[in-house]
Parts: sequence; structure tokens; C-alpha cells
Amino acid sequence: MSLAGLLVALLMTALALSIVVYPLLRRETPPDQHSSPRDLETSYRRALINIRDLDEDFATGKLNARSYDDERESLVQRGMDLLRQLDEQARKGDA
Repeated sequence: MSLAGLLVALLMTALALSIVVYPLLRRETPPDQHSSPRDLETSYRRALINIRDLDEDFATGKLNARSYDDERESLVQRGMDLLRQLDEQARKGDA
């Protein structure tokens, strides 16, 4: 392989790797810091859907009891946090 071919191959590999790795390294806003009540409501609905799906997976035997309990507890806590944030924003809007 020629030197030019090797350089092109390395450049293409670096480009492909950066395309794959970029979304993993990109910083997003933490889930607790939503910019609007609409974002909070969407996240809350998503949490409810995830709980429903988790319950369904457990009922069909796709999850063992320990995994189910741990995951459900996490999702319920997330939902409660989102409701708390919605309530705080509503209070700020009323004041």
C-alpha cells in the first residue's frame, strides 16, 4: 500500500470513529434541568410509559423480580422528582 493510500485510510478511519464517538461524548442538559414545563411534562409521561412497559415485561416473565423491583423503584423516584419540579414551576408561575 502506498503512503498516500495509508494516509487516506487513516483519515477515513478517524472520521468514521469521530462520527460514532461524538454522540457518546456530547454533553446534554441533565434530565433534572428542563427548560420548560412542557419538557417536564413530556419526561413525566415518558416515565409513566416506561413504568407501564416494565410492568408488562415483568408480567410476561421477561424480567426477574429483583431487576423489576430495582428498575421500578428508580422509575417511580424519577417520576416523583419530575412531579416535584412541575409543582415548583407551577408555584413560581402563580407567584
